[in-house]
Amino acid sequence: MIGASLNPVKYDFVIGNPPYMKIPKDAPEAVAMPSICYGTPNMYFIFAAMSLFNLQEEGEMVYIMPRSWTSGAYFKRFREYFLTEGKIVHIHLFVSRKNIFDQEGVLQETIIIKVKKSRTMPREVRITSS
Repeated sequence: MIGASLNPVKYDFVIGNPPYMKIPKDAPEAVAMPSICYGTPNMYFIFAAMSLFNLQEEGEMVYIMPRSWTSGAYFKRFREYFLTEGKIVHIHLFVSRKNIFDQEGVLQETIIIKVKKSRTMPREVRITSS
């Protein structure tokens, strides 16, 4: 089970720009979420998982985050949880990965996703880019 409370407060909407940083496997955040974390965990997907967990059913979240969670073994457990509990309804892709956080020196392929906490598949997924 994710989270410390059996009856956490649930929210209608969450907007996030989580920190992008790897943490050790034995970091408290990773140890608290063994069903999500594998290998080298990253704070951004821990934030996203907790946001989805803390949404009410049919609640929505919008996150700007690296695209790296969409593939690779380290993110498999997160993807399984995230795409079972939530459904992507909108993805915004950035054409250039240099210009998103260029003043901060971050070189990351970043996307914005809108996710609905639901077990029902959406009729369509909107994809936009800039």
